[in-house]
Parts: sequence; structure tokens; C-alpha cells
Amino acid sequence: MSQYALQAGRPAEDTVGGWMIRRGPLEHLWPAPVHYHDGYEFLLTVRGGGTYQLDQQLLHLQPYQLVIIRPNQPHGMISLPPAPEAERLLVRVDTAILNQMQYAGTSMKGILDRFLSQPVSSILLSPQDYLQLKSISSVIRPPQEVLTPLERIEVIGALSVLLSRFCQAATDARQLEKTLAQDSLLQDVYNHILERFSEDCSLEALSARFNVSKFHLSHRFSEIYGMSLHQFVLHCRMAYAQLLIRHGEPMMSIAYQCGFNDYSTFVRAFTRYNGTTPRNWRRQQQTPMGQMAGKQ
Repeated sequence: MSQYALQAGRPAEDTVGGWMIRRGPLEHLWPAPVHYHDGYEFLLTVRGGGTYQLDQQLLHLQPYQLVIIRPNQPHGMISLPPAPEAERLLVRVDTAILNQMQYAGTSMKGILDRFLSQPVSSILLSPQDYLQLKSISSVIRPPQEVLTPLERIEVIGALSVLLSRFCQAATDARQLEKTLAQDSLLQDVYNHILERFSEDCSLEALSARFNVSKFHLSHRFSEIYGMSLHQFVLHCRMAYAQLLIRHGEPMMSIAYQCGFNDYSTFVRAFTRYNGTTPRNWRRQQQTPMGQMAGKQ
């Protein structure tokens, strides 16, 4: 039983320009009353938990959990960890903007309505899905800026790509959930890696922990996820490393927190994965464009 009580929702303030996109600790989520609005909202938790109300449900958020909020659906954070411990990607697009996104006579709102016709409260995405969503969202300019008509068209186009990617990621996650429901071993391995990727998640260690042959685990994992077990662990570690770099953590500490035994191994892995060293990546995030994205 949760210690938090359900709250009544109230109308939200209108968004500036018809959309909202924010990344980072998102201190503005707490304290905040439960509210509702006429657009769709996507809240993706990356780090930290918290308790979230969605209609008459209380959700205990976990890493890479996507909460999809429909129009006029009461929602809001009930509790949130301290800002340095929480990381979110929040995207909200009002109905008027969704109706402007037309595809062969069908609006994005119509697409979302059909896609979410079945009751869905939250879905667990993969770290690579988050990295792709974060990358797409980073190019979308905040609505507070004065935009020319052409710039506004470009933003709406980028928003439509982002919303489509949210739908695709959710579809992939649903399919994965169905597959995992038939394979409890893979579900346990998947959850173990998400929670403990900084520990020894080698094929040898996992096969011993779950009492299964290395060949079966390797073959089955690649068959289900479309990547090797090693690649998936690396995805998790790199997503967390980027998060810690953005928070200003010391590089040596980041290496150990992400499961690397020494700094040089971390630098080589990060460089191969991102195409640049951790220190160069940090400098890139501190450019005017990177600062703008971080403040949204």
C-alpha cells in the first residue's frame, strides 16, 4: 500500500507556443499539483524514481519507464527524489499543434488516438531507445524563442518525428514484453542488467548466476534483442556515463560507477561508442547549443 493519497486534478496552464520539451533533473515537477490538459504528454524516467499519479493509479517510477498521458487525463508527480538523483525527458504537445501535423489527410492526434486506443499506463523502454529519443529531442528549439514561420514549420516537423519515435519505441517494447512473458529467464536477465550494469555482467558471470549455458544465453539474448549481451550492457553503461558527464561528475568516478575497472578502458570504450573522448563530449555539451538544450 502506498503512503501517498490520490489527488484531484486541476487544469494546467497553457504551454507557450503549444509544446513543451525539457530534459534533465526537472525540478519544476516537484512540488506540483495533479493536473490535466488537452494535449499528449510523454514522461520518460532515466534516473531516479518517485511516485507518479495517473488517473486513479499510483506508479512507482523506475529507470527507462515511459508514461504516456492522454488528453484530459489527470497526472502529476506525488514524490520525487532530490534533483541530482532524478533525470527525466518530458515532452508535451497540445492538440492544436497535433492537428497541424497532417499526413495524407490524417493528423498526428488521430494517429496517437488510434495507437493508444488500448489502455496503457506505462512501458519500459531500452537504454538505446532513450538515447535515440534524447538525440532527436535535442534539436527541437524551445517555444519561448521567437520563431520565423519557416523555423516553426521545422520545429513542428521535428516534433512529429519525435512523437513517431515514441510510438515506435513503445511498439517495440510491447512486442518485447510479449516475448519476455514467454521466457522468464530472459526477463530476469534483462532486469538484472538494467539494475546492475555497473557490476560484472559478462556472459560468463550471467550464465553462472542464472544457471544456464553460455551458448543458450548468448544465442537466445541475441535472438530476442537483436544485439549481443555485451552490446546491451555497453548501451546501458554509455547511457549512464553520458548522464553523469552532463551532471559534472569527475571522469575517474564515472568510469568506476559505469563498471569499468580502470579509466583507460572506459575512455577507449566511450570513444568507440560515441566517436569522441569523454572530455571532448563534455566540452561539446557546454557549447551554446548544448547549453540551450540542457535548459529546456
